Amino acid sequence: MKKAGTIVIAVLLMLSLLAACGFLPKPMDGTYKSDGESLLSKTWIFSGSNQLTIKNGIDSLAIASNGTYTIHKGTLTFVSDGLPSITTNYTITEITFKSFFIDGAKFTKQ
Repeated sequence: MKKAGTIVIAVLLMLSLLAACGFLPKPMDGTYKSDGESLLSKTWIFSGSNQLTIKNGIDSLAIASNGTYTIHKGTLTFVSDGLPSITTNYTITEITFKSFFIDGAKFTKQ
């Protein structure tokens, strides 16, 4: 019984440390769209090993940026593949299996 209690305490301690460090999981691979269909809408496509495509605008008129991303302490850092390479930081507050919130906007998995 003591061993089980020790394991439970260790797991809770690990989870609290991760939360204190601002740990957020990676979004699941797939396509996420912002609410609304306007020229300002965004689509985020997560795939593979930290690969990300960000599309701005309606599908047929969208401008796409491809690159890689990392998440650390509530910040998603996107590094584009273009020349020159551009680094952009986004504030990410929540990630679930079906959505994430970034810079105050909700993106839902399609």
